[in-house]
Amino acid sequence: MSVVSRRSGFAPTRLPSRFDCRLVGILEQATRIFCEKGYERATMRDLSRACGLSLAGLYYYFDSKERLLYLIEKELFEEVMELLTQTLQGATDPEERVRLFIDNHVGFFLARRKAMKVLAHEDDTLSGEMGSEIQAIKRSYYGNCLHLLEDL
Repeated sequence: MSVVSRRSGFAPTRLPSRFDCRLVGILEQATRIFCEKGYERATMRDLSRACGLSLAGLYYYFDSKERLLYLIEKELFEEVMELLTQTLQGATDPEERVRLFIDNHVGFFLARRKAMKVLAHEDDTLSGEMGSEIQAIKRSYYGNCLHLLEDL
């Protein structure tokens, strides 16, 4: 399920269920807490308080704060890549494509400053499969940029 939207940073792409709405709120609050405290200093209790959930209620949605960070990073990178694909569609001039990439990147992350801070500060935090998946998504995104520059 994709839970990210351009307007608020996190929102369902289909008609939201009650679960989806709560999930969106948790992701927004987790982003805020990770931005303010840092991933390492933030606790699941901090996150549950910020979300207005009991600790058990938060664990119903996520088994760990690492899973929360993973989903925040995954959804943001997938959204910026999807937006880039849409933005570049139909553009053939290499210089225009590079400009569109830059506009897309800067605009996307300026609109999500807290999430960007989390991404920048927690770049190497995830481990195992989650870390590998995020690194692969990031390599793909940066690979897109490299191809555009090579074409230029």
